[in-house]
Amino acid sequence: MTTFNSRIPAHHRAIERFVHSQVLANISMLVHDMSQSDPTADLADDLATLMYAPADYETPCTDAGWRLVPAEDDDLDLDLVAQHTDGDVYELSTSDCREAWVDLAALESIDPYEREIYEYWIVTSDLTRWLTDAGERVATLSGLDIWARTTTGQAICMDRVIEDIFAGRVELSDRWLD
Repeated sequence: MTTFNSRIPAHHRAIERFVHSQVLANISMLVHDMSQSDPTADLADDLATLMYAPADYETPCTDAGWRLVPAEDDDLDLDLVAQHTDGDVYELSTSDCREAWVDLAALESIDPYEREIYEYWIVTSDLTRWLTDAGERVATLSGLDIWARTTTGQAICMDRVIEDIFAGRVELSDRWLD
């Protein structure tokens, strides 16, 4: 049984317990070894999906002073508005935040940040859905949901995407808090 340090705040212990229930095994070496072999066509396609991280459009846009906010004018039939710190505004016709960041980057000629995949983890189907919604690369390989993690050198419970997933779901917070 995992023991948790009582000096760690309850919220962090809850995220740690959540991660222990959702992240099942590190298979980075297995994925590496498989990528070095001569896989079947189906397996090769699955591996190719895992090997490349999606580009990050949100961070360079926010670094450039942009933020997305819900549209306030229902008459315009808009979902999101991009606002800049200097007052510039773009009206975007999508409710998908990832699409909105891509559209904004194209309008402003902002290059995305390319991310590198460092680790591969087997995760539960629930975490697969939440990671995918958050824009993370997750693929099914031989019936297993594999998360291509773009962070390394810290505990998974400290990853921003995991903290955001946990914070954005009250039912998770209620279940895992002491």
